[in-house]
Amino acid sequence: MYKHLKYSALVLCLLFVADLASAQGSEKEKRVSKSYKVNDNRLEFSVRNKFGKVEISTWDKPQIDVEVVIKVDNRNESRAMKMLDQINVTIMESSQAISFETRIDGSLNNRNNEEFEINYTIKMPSNLPLIVKNSFGDTYIGSYDGPATLDIAYGNIKAETFSNDLRLELSFGSGDIASTKKTDMTVKYSKLDVGKVGNATINSQFSDLDIEELLDVNLDAKYGSVEFGSLNNITGRVSFSGFELDLLRKSMDLTTSYSGDFTVRKVSKGFQRISLDGKFGSFDIGLESGANASVEANLKYCDMSYSGVPFEFNYVVKDHNSKEYRGKLGTGQGGTINLSSDYGDVRVRTVQ
Repeated sequence: MYKHLKYSALVLCLLFVADLASAQGSEKEKRVSKSYKVNDNRLEFSVRNKFGKVEISTWDKPQIDVEVVIKVDNRNESRAMKMLDQINVTIMESSQAISFETRIDGSLNNRNNEEFEINYTIKMPSNLPLIVKNSFGDTYIGSYDGPATLDIAYGNIKAETFSNDLRLELSFGSGDIASTKKTDMTVKYSKLDVGKVGNATINSQFSDLDIEELLDVNLDAKYGSVEFGSLNNITGRVSFSGFELDLLRKSMDLTTSYSGDFTVRKVSKGFQRISLDGKFGSFDIGLESGANASVEANLKYCDMSYSGVPFEFNYVVKDHNSKEYRGKLGTGQGGTINLSSDYGDVRVRTVQ
């Protein structure tokens, strides 16, 4: 009986070790390493990857170092080797451009029994034209001085400062960028946080934007939320999106619809122009004390409140469905305010 128990225990132990080895699977990897001397700052460098990370750091050397690590994990060793053979990197080299592209032959899926990833680590000068396309993986970029084009899908991007032109497409992911100079952004189904932006064109769909400081921006936002800290000038339209702005310095020219609560907490007293045309959404505007402007407001199926604001209207027409106001704020000299709203109340306040 005792011998039988010892034998059973031994069998169970062997089975456990076998199961553990099977669960651990077979990990395989291959590496691609390349190094290039850079003699021309017009040399374009591009990487197109999927299912892995792209990490780019910059240095002062006139040299590009690229290391690609391809990893696969499968319980079946022969399957792991086959997976590894299916993943390759295509490299194109010329005097004008260097490109790396991940190629997957056939179909591979990150499933329970098999996993794979392709990770790029790049060191390069910061002044070269840069193109990065990465899907199903995260992207990291240090401070960059050259023009950059980024296309990030189903992954996240974290970057420092872009001091040249930036074109960014972000979809189904999130972004965290310290600052940009001149930017063209398309953001879909994502969340984007930026510290400081110079001149920008932003197309946002089903996304949340949070930007601390902007100079001039043209905005097209649909279905999401927009939160800006401060800006000089803004034009564009906002539809089915919330909008919050802490400080407007100069001008605003926006068309809105179904924008929910549209709030500008403070407009500098030296502002130049406010033009808002909205439907099915309220406006809440805070004017700094001491502001002066001519004022015109046209309202349908809604009201305007301005208690404590030094408006003087010399023309007011009200009927059952509409209201028209003409007049001035303070001296009436300086800026202009044009408000048009259908089915959305307007509130104007004085702030310090």
